[in-house]
Amino acid sequence: MAIPPQQNPNVAPQQDASVMKAMQPGNSAMDRPEVQQAKQQLLTLMQETGLTTPQLKDLGKAAEMAIRDKRGYPMFLKKLRDSGLADAEDLRGDIDYQALVVFATAAKMV
Repeated sequence: MAIPPQQNPNVAPQQDASVMKAMQPGNSAMDRPEVQQAKQQLLTLMQETGLTTPQLKDLGKAAEMAIRDKRGYPMFLKKLRDSGLADAEDLRGDIDYQALVVFATAAKMV
């Protein structure tokens, strides 16, 4: 049987309250102001570049696959070129894990 938080000496009351608040519906990281600001910037960038939500989600899936298995990186690069966001000169060198993470994350924001 678990010790109730108010009686558990290993949990500070303010810690317990913040954890409980974070677990309530509507209190996800996506609701944080800085995340909402980043999402708005992403949507603006998509509008400026003509990138559609399905294209971004497709790039995100390709990025996730390349993160799991580096053999998927050429497919990600092809999709990136096909989207018009990069050309062959932009995509030389080793695997760009930072770009993969950016696209994987961005796809989850739209």
